[in-house]
Amino acid sequence: MMRIAALLAVVGLLVLIVGCGEEEPTGPGPTVSAPTNLTITVVPADSLSVQLSWTAPVVAGPADIDGYIVSFKGNVVDTVTTTTFQHTPTSLGTYSVKAYKGDDESSAIEASTALHEETGEGPIYWMQDPDPGHPSCFGWDNTGNGSTYPWDSQYIDNIDLVLDADEDLRSPSDTFGGLWHTTGIAYDGGWTYATMTVAPLSGYFTFQNVVDGGVYVLYLETGNHLKLEITSYNPGTHSIIFKFGYQTVAGFRRLG
Repeated sequence: MMRIAALLAVVGLLVLIVGCGEEEPTGPGPTVSAPTNLTITVVPADSLSVQLSWTAPVVAGPADIDGYIVSFKGNVVDTVTTTTFQHTPTSLGTYSVKAYKGDDESSAIEASTALHEETGEGPIYWMQDPDPGHPSCFGWDNTGNGSTYPWDSQYIDNIDLVLDADEDLRSPSDTFGGLWHTTGIAYDGGWTYATMTVAPLSGYFTFQNVVDGGVYVLYLETGNHLKLEITSYNPGTHSIIFKFGYQTVAGFRRLG
């Protein structure tokens, strides 16, 4: 019996030793450092190409990476060894960049040319409306967020579009004077919101007539383009409601 008890004690000790071992590793993460600060700017030559720029990862030396993998909408478009890349897309979408060394890849950084879109904006009212709660102006910030504004000089840096006393869409500079923002407004009766994919190079004026269901392209003083569709026109209240798609890459004419 003493031999059996001793044997059981040894077996128990072995189980205890095995059970207290270190856990199995779950697998290493990326061994290549990721680049940072991916930005998109327009190539001015045709305003339909973009340049990607990024910051190289912090590594011990150039030998720590072989280069970068550039993808658009999930598809690899090129591998490069520099920190810039030019591309002429035929649609909007997200770019990603990874650093690589041999078969190892870093995590990806991303930036997008997708429009900032909002619906049901407004209403804005013609400038003859006496109600102080009925704004006649609209403006966009550099991220594409839009807001209504009253006709007031304190908003001179915010207003990009006015519904004037003739119920025309008008540039603020054309309405209030040259110190206000200048907005180019283009219109074509054949445009639809879905098929307006490239902003025109010309045909911009400082005002256009309001057309119910009409689609317009605006060129803002910041260099940004946007498309705007009047989704509701109320002749009784002289007001409009609209939707828009704002291209956050300044100067880039692709809108779809």
